[in-house]
Amino acid sequence: MRQRNHALTLRLNDEELKHLKDQVVASGLTTQTFLRLLIAGQKIKPRRPEVFIDLLHELSAIGNNINQIARVANTCGYVRQSDLNEIKEMQSRIWQKVKWM
Repeated sequence: MRQRNHALTLRLNDEELKHLKDQVVASGLTTQTFLRLLIAGQKIKPRRPEVFIDLLHELSAIGNNINQIARVANTCGYVRQSDLNEIKEMQSRIWQKVKWM
């Protein structure tokens, strides 16, 4: 593990400190990690909202279901209406979440 032997003192006014804290909270990083990434010249993006992460999980579940249905359809030569209805229901749930983002 890398050792960090040097400490740095940085003086900020109230407005600068508030801005730094807001940026750190938005990034989801610690203040030290945030500043190290800035010093390294990396672009820091805000953390994704929780609803976005939930949406990714649902998309993954839909992809898995579609793959399973496609496998059955290729084996049997047909798709059950209940499987198609399930896909439509999941798509509808995702659409509702996307509309509110």
